[in-house]
Amino acid sequence: MEELARVQAGKARRDPVYAGITLIESLRQEAQLLRNVDDFEGAKLYEKAADKKEREVLAEPQPAPGTQPPVEPRVRPEVRPPNAASLERGQ
Repeated sequence: MEELARVQAGKARRDPVYAGITLIESLRQEAQLLRNVDDFEGAKLYEKAADKKEREVLAEPQPAPGTQPPVEPRVRPEVRPPNAASLERGQ
């Protein structure tokens, strides 16, 4: 059971979301260190970077352009045979 937990934890650490979370934490820690030495401008920049990365991590994934599912082609009414409607209803 412990071995399975270690394997799953290892897989989680390789996930891009985990890398993003780690980066956010590091940026916030650096901002705190800069505030401690009165470098408020530097701290502000690190906080902004952390906020931006956090928005990226939390954002809903958007499909890449051109990867939308294909749309079913529809038959225009003017090219349907006159009895097509009755055939569709099972008559």
